[in-house]
Amino acid sequence: MKPADLLSTFESAGICINLSADGQRLSVPAGVLTDAQREQLRQHKAAIISHLKKQQPSSNEMAEPAPTSPVPTDWQAVRDAYYSHHYGCPTCICAGRGYGLRCGTGASLWAAYGAINPPFAGR
Repeated sequence: MKPADLLSTFESAGICINLSADGQRLSVPAGVLTDAQREQLRQHKAAIISHLKKQQPSSNEMAEPAPTSPVPTDWQAVRDAYYSHHYGCPTCICAGRGYGLRCGTGASLWAAYGAINPPFAGR
């Protein structure tokens, strides 16, 4: 099974798998895996880590300053842009569930959405 397919299967079950901060281990919420799921992760660990590393934003993307353009006033367009990205990005999906951080693109879109909708800021 391909790493992306395996991660998708886990996400469908509500389990978000991320890389540890050092990028060498998998981070899974405690107590959520069955024995069979744990064994699947063990068997495909190297491939999953490699896949997740490729999905991480590069240091150049992370170092980009936030846009200095004025905040758009059409909150629905900003919301739609964020959700359009979010639902296709496993990293942002996991972050939305409270596991890890959003990717560079998702964080930027979320910040713009929060600036227009203060109740969402900081979530």
